[in-house]
Amino acid sequence: MGLTFGIGFIFVPIFSIAATKIGGDLAPLLVSAALCVLPSIVLETCIERKSYEHDISVDESNGPAPQINITNVVRILQKPGVLNVMAKKNGGVISFLMIIAVLNGIVLGTATSLNSLVRTFSPLFAGSLLQNYGFQSLTLLGVFGSLLAIGLMIVSPVDENLIKKHKTE
Repeated sequence: MGLTFGIGFIFVPIFSIAATKIGGDLAPLLVSAALCVLPSIVLETCIERKSYEHDISVDESNGPAPQINITNVVRILQKPGVLNVMAKKNGGVISFLMIIAVLNGIVLGTATSLNSLVRTFSPLFAGSLLQNYGFQSLTLLGVFGSLLAIGLMIVSPVDENLIKKHKTE
């Protein structure tokens, strides 16, 4: 995964600049779409299907595996007392669990979208810096980013109580 990201970080700006020079402003999007289709083409043409598709053997020494489908779930729920027990055990916490699930969904969605946003625009930004200001601009970006972080630490220091626990006597 790291190797793929590193190679993508190196080659995407090169492909974007080359595509823009050859085909105009829309070309990088088309090149990106073509690069997304490339793994499927490689998988279909170069790699044998049996190397990545195989049957999972099922151990049936204890009898056939139980089938989980809607019919069996309804049959189990219709047994006397099952629905009552489920309602009593989960009724008090269901609203709390729903709130936690929604909050987790919001947090995960936000984190994923921000990650995608950064991964989308960072190659564009790096390619633009390389094209307009040269390779040295990337080192200056690192220096300014570090200075900005140091400045923020000086202006708004982190409360030490949040970092380490004090010894109690």
